[in-house]
Amino acid sequence: MNSFKQQSDSNAYFRIGFGKGRGFREVLNKFSPKEIDIPSNFLLEKLPGFKDEFCKLIFVQVRQSDLPWLLSNNYIDLAIGSSIWFQETILDNVQHIFKTNIASGRLSLIIRNEKNKMMNFQTICTRFPSLTSKWLNQMGYYDKQILEMEGSHEVALFLGFADGIVDIISSGNTVKSMNLVEVQKITDLEHGVWIRKNTSQPKRKMLLELFPSVSWEL
Repeated sequence: MNSFKQQSDSNAYFRIGFGKGRGFREVLNKFSPKEIDIPSNFLLEKLPGFKDEFCKLIFVQVRQSDLPWLLSNNYIDLAIGSSIWFQETILDNVQHIFKTNIASGRLSLIIRNEKNKMMNFQTICTRFPSLTSKWLNQMGYYDKQILEMEGSHEVALFLGFADGIVDIISSGNTVKSMNLVEVQKITDLEHGVWIRKNTSQPKRKMLLELFPSVSWEL
């Protein structure tokens, strides 16, 4: 096993990308062959990747938001992470092949207090503009402005430049600590597994051999 380096022969290896953060340990435990020795720094999310010669595996960990394009552009062969980014980023060449049943929270609308009504909203701050826009249209709210912000969306409510935010809620502690209110769940989220639709037969065979007990939806 070697620490991660750029490999010119990466096609000879099966490359798995894991999303960092929520659920990382659980997913890693579920999708790590027993023969592989995972470096402690990888478990601690301090080592970005490593290569296992025996199993012909390359493991990398990246931000959840980077998984879809890494998979779509053939930089990894398998993506394992939260469903939110695959719902936000629609890719025709990617398919979902397994539900892990590992929850990763829920996407919800959050406001400052219960007196605020949705019909009075003008702006919603989020890092998920596609999902938010789709939900707003389904609800019949066609005149709302969406402001994109990468993180710390509660600040948008605190400073008053947004009337609501759409964000991931896990424990709900941050929402409660800031006296905010979750008024509507938009969708539940869970970790899943994705592959490219045009993945070669040799790579598909490697996947089946690596995880013989998993019932892939290939």
